[in-house]
Amino acid sequence: MRGIGKTKMNRRHAKTTLAGFLIVTASWSAAAAEPPREPMLDSAMELDPSLVLLGPKLVFTEGLKTLWSKALEGPEADLQREVARMITRAHRMGVPEMKQTVGLLIKVLSTEKQRPAVRLAIARTLVALDARVAASPFFELLDEEGLSFAQVVEPALATWDYKPIRKQWLARLDDARTRHGLLQLAIRGLGQVRETKAADPLTKLAQNRAARVSSRVDAAVAVGRIRDSGLVDQARTLAADKTSGGIANRLIAGKLLSRHSDESSRRLLLELAVDREPTVAAVALSRLLEIDSMLVVPLAENLLKNPDANVRMLAAKALAGDPVSSSVEQLRPVLNDRHPDVRLFACRTLFSFGLQATLKSVVRETGTQILSQEEWRGQEQAALLLGALDHKPSAPRLITLLDAPRQEARTAAAWALRKLAIESTLPAMLAHATKIADKRKQDYEGTHDEQLVQLMQYFGQQKSKPAIEVMWRLISKTSPFSMRERVAAIWALGHIDVGGRRSELSTLLQGRLADFASLMPEGGPVRAMSAVSLGRMKAAEAVATLRRFYENDMLNSDVGLACRWAIHNMTGEWLPGPTPRIVEFGGWSLAPLPPPASK
Repeated sequence: MRGIGKTKMNRRHAKTTLAGFLIVTASWSAAAAEPPREPMLDSAMELDPSLVLLGPKLVFTEGLKTLWSKALEGPEADLQREVARMITRAHRMGVPEMKQTVGLLIKVLSTEKQRPAVRLAIARTLVALDARVAASPFFELLDEEGLSFAQVVEPALATWDYKPIRKQWLARLDDARTRHGLLQLAIRGLGQVRETKAADPLTKLAQNRAARVSSRVDAAVAVGRIRDSGLVDQARTLAADKTSGGIANRLIAGKLLSRHSDESSRRLLLELAVDREPTVAAVALSRLLEIDSMLVVPLAENLLKNPDANVRMLAAKALAGDPVSSSVEQLRPVLNDRHPDVRLFACRTLFSFGLQATLKSVVRETGTQILSQEEWRGQEQAALLLGALDHKPSAPRLITLLDAPRQEARTAAAWALRKLAIESTLPAMLAHATKIADKRKQDYEGTHDEQLVQLMQYFGQQKSKPAIEVMWRLISKTSPFSMRERVAAIWALGHIDVGGRRSELSTLLQGRLADFASLMPEGGPVRAMSAVSLGRMKAAEAVATLRRFYENDMLNSDVGLACRWAIHNMTGEWLPGPTPRIVEFGGWSLAPLPPPASK
């Protein structure tokens, strides 16, 4: 989705667009409030104002079903395959009437001596159409067609629970000559439909140490879905193999217990949960969490030291279900975890804990301790945590971290200070922004600094007149600042009374808005935000310019919507709103000819 100042940001940052556009209605507020505080980077300028572009409305060529049906009935196999592929694609895109081809597709599929490639293509299409009426024709062709056909249709037969195939799947389990691919389909199918008659042969296969490991694991998964009790003895025997070569056996033991919850199974799962092989431990931990997360809590301290991120995440999830002081203490070092998902989960968990009266102080103390350390990952997450919790005593340390070695920590500190909104921090934040701007003027490498974006927004939210000078430096197209930084400064200036420079600012912003036809035209995000700030300033002298670009730019564009909003903010007038752009989708290998042009 397009929006004002959409740019590529660091992957560790929240995915945001600079001013996501909301289609306005008569009751819509001109300045949306900020969302609830959460430990996640956001931007105030994305919501103030909030405007969203309409996506295109796809219009499809008429007559596709009729033409494709004729092609399916024809003699050309390659064309039949291509039509089947196009029907699948069209259905997924939302073209109407594609399900009406099911009857014809089944007819072509069932044609005597039909080419295997055609049958395979049509089978894929019928599965995509969820054509359950094709189950019987599929089943009848299984013996005639090969493994490729079975791999397409048998998972669908399992999803549709087509009961006649169960007998065939059971027969494959008893036949030592069954090909591996067909055996795999049978095992997975029987597990999905939870066929109780398959429980014993699947259990035997899972225990058979001479069988292929992949088949044994599939069998364990399948029987684990079928039975919710009675497998603990078999699992215990397999779990007893503590050798490095016994990893598969221990993994299979965990899979067998995937629906067990009795006391004996719990004890065995707890043993597997601390297995030195992370894959085995993760299987056991996942089941224990499903039964009761409190079963894992006593293991969490050691599990959080596991080198595998998945195991550490499961341990953190267990602690998330136990909001007490000891859980806060154990999650403290996880804010500095090597894996971004794990440390972000810990941060969000602590944030939710910190909203509870009984844990308020201990969570803030934990965040403060991590913030004081030197690891950048912990600094980043602690800053997000304390900013989201509005912990104002953290401000002095956050000011220090504006100069942190890592960009992630610097940006999080600026974001947190913006959230805290403490007036006394303004001089230090302004001095830091000025230092960045001075350095950028001397040594610009086309870089983007999200920290500066956050600082600019803070100045705008605080209506800081002392910051006008540094923000003014970002307006010019030739300034050594990125598009997103400039958009942030222009957004901020729109919130501030610039006094005697109001006319000058209006002229500058109108210039940015009107710069679309030069050799190097102004970027759309800057033009759009210039319109927004003109509207917020209520620059009456700019109304004509705004109307011009409301009309000249497509309405369903960043600039068009911003001009519409600005005009409304100044005059109260709602100009006609956006309509979706009509896009006729073509690109089909076979499509009806367009009607002849009228003379």
